[in-house]
Amino acid sequence: EKSVPSSEFFIPGSLLWARAQPAHPLTYGCSERLAVMFRRSPVFASSDPSAELFVTYPSAGRLLASGWEIGAELLREKAAALRLRVGEGRVVLFGADVIYRGQPWGTMKLLFNALLPTH
Repeated sequence: EKSVPSSEFFIPGSLLWARAQPAHPLTYGCSERLAVMFRRSPVFASSDPSAELFVTYPSAGRLLASGWEIGAELLREKAAALRLRVGEGRVVLFGADVIYRGQPWGTMKLLFNALLPTH
């Protein structure tokens, strides 16, 4: 966890580009390049080898799809969504708002895929 002042990092509500892992079952039906809603969203990084980072912010290229940002470069290679093993189960964490108002056509499949019992 890293605390950064809002003068160095602030994204109050913008669309950012993210990359969905194409072979991951939770990204089934999604484009590899997704525009995700970032509204002061959590961002994930994990040293747990069982962590599956299935949507990440790109390591290069544009991050901002629409809106404005300060310090979005700090998101590079961090996860917008991941799945972890917890005991005998799994938990899926979404940092990006995958069902935000009228924007979710590209990302709502992530939530629906996470709800399927076969994944």
